[in-house]
Amino acid sequence: MKEFCKWLGVSEKFAKVVVWIFIIMSMLIVFNVAFESMGLPYYKLTVENLSKINYPKMFECLLTWLLTLLNFYTMIFLIFPIKDFENIFKYSILYLILNIIVFNLFGNGILQIFIVLFIIIFSYLYSNKNKKYILYGVISCIFSMFAQYICYLYKARFIDFANLDALNRFLTSLDYVLLMIIIILVKDIIIKNKNKKI
Repeated sequence: MKEFCKWLGVSEKFAKVVVWIFIIMSMLIVFNVAFESMGLPYYKLTVENLSKINYPKMFECLLTWLLTLLNFYTMIFLIFPIKDFENIFKYSILYLILNIIVFNLFGNGILQIFIVLFIIIFSYLYSNKNKKYILYGVISCIFSMFAQYICYLYKARFIDFANLDALNRFLTSLDYVLLMIIIILVKDIIIKNKNKKI
């Protein structure tokens, strides 16, 4: 374990925290599904046990925009290093504006196509037209969708996420964001250490 942490370039404490987060998240899902199948009490996400707070419309817009940006960053930083944040930030604002326009004009179906196309085109152009980044963009989108599916699997059966308000959509998406942040950090550390060896 110590040698593996040294190879990653992280402390053993940091590695243990990451491992325990994964274990706890996995065990919560597994135990919840097991309790449900055995007819024992289990956690069920419903409209009744979600947050019911009255807040201004502007706050709802801000939460929606924040979630949109977080989703963009989780896909982009699977491809590019986090240190490029300052250069990528202006493009994320462009993505947010276009995202809002496409959603309001064409709806959620076309928006999903737009997201995939934007990630692929952005990856290609930002990498100075390196064609292999088209593939990286596709892989990032697929990986992101798979991670969202895993995180929503134990929740989506009980509630319609499309009809949630912005606050509850944000809160119920935090597990996905946390999972992606951990994966991105590990990816950056591994690449950094491999580059040092070259």
